[in-house]
Amino acid sequence: MKMVTKGLSAIALVILILSTGCGKSVFFPSKRLDMGPFGENTTAMMNDVQHTLLATRPLYIKPYLRQGEDFIVFQKQWADMQTILHGFALYSTQLVALSRSNLTGTQKAGALADNIDRLMAPLMEHQGSDIHLTRTELDTALASVRSKETLFAALGAAQPVVDAAEKSCNSTFDKLSGQLQRMMAEAQERIDSNSATILESAAYCKALLGRSIKSYSLLFEYRTGNPQALEALWKNDPMLKQFVKTINSAETQNLNVMEKELVARLQNIALMTEQIRSQLEQYRAETRELDEYARANEDTIRKARLAVQTWARSHGNMAAGISVQPAVDMTDILAGAATNAAKKALTVH
Repeated sequence: MKMVTKGLSAIALVILILSTGCGKSVFFPSKRLDMGPFGENTTAMMNDVQHTLLATRPLYIKPYLRQGEDFIVFQKQWADMQTILHGFALYSTQLVALSRSNLTGTQKAGALADNIDRLMAPLMEHQGSDIHLTRTELDTALASVRSKETLFAALGAAQPVVDAAEKSCNSTFDKLSGQLQRMMAEAQERIDSNSATILESAAYCKALLGRSIKSYSLLFEYRTGNPQALEALWKNDPMLKQFVKTINSAETQNLNVMEKELVARLQNIALMTEQIRSQLEQYRAETRELDEYARANEDTIRKARLAVQTWARSHGNMAAGISVQPAVDMTDILAGAATNAAKKALTVH
């Protein structure tokens, strides 16, 4: 009977614990939520974006990029975004310091409001940022943050502003992607225009080489007993007709002259190709670097977008009392405990 009573008490305790929350219950190993990982993760993500930007430097294509208006706008918006991302990292480290300070809850809320005001300053001034937040609306939100008595309540009041900042950044990232595509297309046109003569020569050599190789093959076929090859040869390479007396036949001497002509032509093509090789390689290097530059910037934009989204989501989680670090999910543990308690309660010795 005592075993049944103990078992029922265990079940009641588990039900009481489960009934205090809804959905997934989260248990934190300490009474004080450690915001350190939030600051560390944010700083690491923003530094990673900055490092990628510094590593993406044009070399051959620099003159082609600087000729366009889109490049100037692109560079200006990236510079503004770097300031904003730096502000996110600074705000996050300040929040960690604030959470660990000995200030009262009201004082922490006031300091948080000041930090948010500084965080939003470059966003409010950022041209074309689509912040969708007026100065009056921001002041109202800051007043709400200051009115809170705990840091967590203040974080919750600040979350709409953080969400607006994320939305603004996403809009800027979309614009950067569009400007990057236009900038790359314009730069490629300039590269092609600058190398137009070389490209035309290379295309001519390639076409002439293909025609000459086919002519040599048809000439060989005709010599080895295929009479239809001669008509195909005239159709493929009309210039060779000057070496024969009649259209439908060719003497051996004329065939030798045609062969020498083809060999000489192939040698000239090889010489021309060699003469333009360095310029053609320069063109290919410029085009290859342009592609790499585009991919690197696209990756940086995606990385920065993910960093901002992660920052905003982590901020919201902390406002809800959820640690940035993986929390210990107690639902399954408590469900298992309830099952075990029920089994023991039904056991009568």
